[in-house]
Amino acid sequence: MRSALIFSAIVVGFAGMLAFAASSVEAWRFPTSDVTVEELNASPDALANTRAAFALARSGETVPFRVLFYGQSIIGSGWGDLAMADLARLHPNMVFQWDNRSIGGFSAENLVHTASADLADLSPDLIVFHVYGDHRAYERTVVEMLRRTGADIILQTDHADTIPEPRCQVGLTLLVAQPKGCRSWPLLRQGKWRDYMSYHFIPALAERLHLAVQPVRQVWTDRLRAEGRRPEEVLKDGLHLNDEGRRWMADFFVDFIEQQTARSEGASRRRLLPLPQSDASGVRRLQTDADRVELVSRQPLGPLSIRIDGEAAEEHPSCVAHGRPTGSLPDHPWPSVRKVSSESALVPEEWRVTMRDFSEDYSDFAFDVVGSVTGPDGTGRAGDDFRSGSGRVILDQADWTTARLFAEKGVPIPDPLTVTFSARFLCDDVAAVGSGGVTQFYMTTLFVNTGGGEHVLDFVLAPESAAGIMGVLLTDHRQ
Repeated sequence: MRSALIFSAIVVGFAGMLAFAASSVEAWRFPTSDVTVEELNASPDALANTRAAFALARSGETVPFRVLFYGQSIIGSGWGDLAMADLARLHPNMVFQWDNRSIGGFSAENLVHTASADLADLSPDLIVFHVYGDHRAYERTVVEMLRRTGADIILQTDHADTIPEPRCQVGLTLLVAQPKGCRSWPLLRQGKWRDYMSYHFIPALAERLHLAVQPVRQVWTDRLRAEGRRPEEVLKDGLHLNDEGRRWMADFFVDFIEQQTARSEGASRRRLLPLPQSDASGVRRLQTDADRVELVSRQPLGPLSIRIDGEAAEEHPSCVAHGRPTGSLPDHPWPSVRKVSSESALVPEEWRVTMRDFSEDYSDFAFDVVGSVTGPDGTGRAGDDFRSGSGRVILDQADWTTARLFAEKGVPIPDPLTVTFSARFLCDDVAAVGSGGVTQFYMTTLFVNTGGGEHVLDFVLAPESAAGIMGVLLTDHRQ
């Protein structure tokens, strides 16, 4: 009888252990076998707009396509220029525009603060993203991208600065020995942080948000092994890419794009509509919930008047946004303050923040805020949160970077130091689109829908401009 009770207790205890383990590893769960590129990008929504654009270009149409590279120094090292030049040669009907707003040394915990400003004046069709750091800040940055743009997003896993450990089969194990690549026996988890991010967190986030994953860590390691190379042979300092490493990264990216766009499924989120008819007073009306509205024309447009929901575009909150502030040192990419917010309506203007009377470690200083339109707007100190008199400039005390920059670089920062940023008007931006130095058409932004929802656009064109307009291009939000 006693033996039966002991056996029952063991069974019940083991069952409870299994139940606890199942609930505990929910956040860590991911396919335990090696995952192919196709399996990582199985969702047809992941690159739907990108596939549709490439398919249209292959049919003979000229297709403008904007790419943003965003993250830290790895993605900011120049390999993107090599890759885009290759893609332009492979796809002559794709008219690529690309920008790189990466900030070297700015981990996810910092980049999440700059993302809103960095994305405010862009409407990329594709964002290529890589950053190190905290997984929660990583996810918040990705969510900010989704909120502010209608772009497809490729999440790149880390390259291999050392030979990575194997992917751990996470969860409860009955094995006596802890497998290589794992920790925390018997409730196994991935052993190293970068392996966890690359093998587990990033793919799981992409699956949940219907994003694409480029498994750089996997293909990088495969090539090292195939060629019998050591990781440091394609790196210049143990982490950053040398010239050969940049060429590898560019080649891997081009191969990934070619593989993914060879699949035909996916509906475009861009629509080209006819120019609306004007009423007796010359006003053309468009009602839309699109992410971005642009006029496509054969020549630059003349004078353009825009009203949004009855307001002049210059007064609408979606049409004016703060950009990234300048840095503390001329040769260093970090902005002096990570984020500038506002709680009052912005007007297009240039802002100047003069920082002075620095403490020895640059953690404390006074500053004066002046707008080119607003005028003098307040004085503050680094140790306090700041709200300007107009409410157009809000600075969080945690967002100043001068102390960390001095601690890491040891280079004195000028005293006084003037930091500038713009409240930029977004709703008349003109981009000349072409290739080989030849402009093929112009794209004029009417509206950037940063707040979401449906809006009514009323606009008036110069009479001579209407004939050259090819249509109204709408870019829809991701669903």
